[in-house]
Amino acid sequence: MKAYLAVAIVCSVLPSVAFADAPPAKQRIDRKAPNYVRCVSVLETGSLVKRHKTCKTNAEWDRVDTGQQREADDLINRARGAITTSGT
Repeated sequence: MKAYLAVAIVCSVLPSVAFADAPPAKQRIDRKAPNYVRCVSVLETGSLVKRHKTCKTNAEWDRVDTGQQREADDLINRARGAITTSGT
């Protein structure tokens, strides 16, 4: 009977000891946060199945988008300038 009591005491104490050393749970980052890492898979040119995966933070993706938008705007403005210059 004493053995059962000892086993019951040990079993009730062990879970509290095991959880005391457990690392803290990871906190989730909001998907719109600048430090959230987002991966994009792009189909490789010339292949039907091969993909290229790129991972960047939201802040890095915003910089890439801003740079590409600026380049597109410059291209359009240069084309407009060429049309008006050649028309006169």
